[in-house]
Amino acid sequence: MNNTIIITEGKFDLMILSKILKHFEPIKSYKIESAEGYSSALSKAKSYLSLNKKVLLITDSDSIIETEIKERIQFINS
Repeated sequence: MNNTIIITEGKFDLMILSKILKHFEPIKSYKIESAEGYSSALSKAKSYLSLNKKVLLITDSDSIIETEIKERIQFINS
């Protein structure tokens, strides 16, 4: 059974993350899913959290401006 759900924004992110995580075997207590963008990733995360699942949400900031990055982090945490 998967203890943690890892959600990425897209399929490319999922592919890269899968390649990285394969080097950390035998940690197999996770399931990776991709979404179709930022909003979809947030929605999936909320759905799993409502089912009391552990969720790791991986997104990118789409910005290099520190204040925008902090705002996005604050929004996700809320």
